[in-house]
Amino acid sequence: MSNAAVATERSASRSDSLDLVRGIVMVPMASDHVRVYAGVPAGSPDPAEFFTRWITRRVRQIAGEQAIPVAQLHIVVLLVQQS
Repeated sequence: MSNAAVATERSASRSDSLDLVRGIVMVPMASDHVRVYAGVPAGSPDPAEFFTRWITRRVRQIAGEQAIPVAQLHIVVLLVQQS
């Protein structure tokens, strides 16, 4: 099987909505990591930094809650492919 066929088969088995949610979740998480690596301390009275931290904490919960169903779906797909 060629690489293009494998990539097409793999992309057909993935859920686009889950990938979209993951992408949206990565944006605030990445902005918070940039703040940490830039050396800006947390807890500043700056409203932009406060809301970035606030949103990041909410998004982290969404990402964690999303991980379990994604793992379960992956296992189901593997079991279906084996049978």
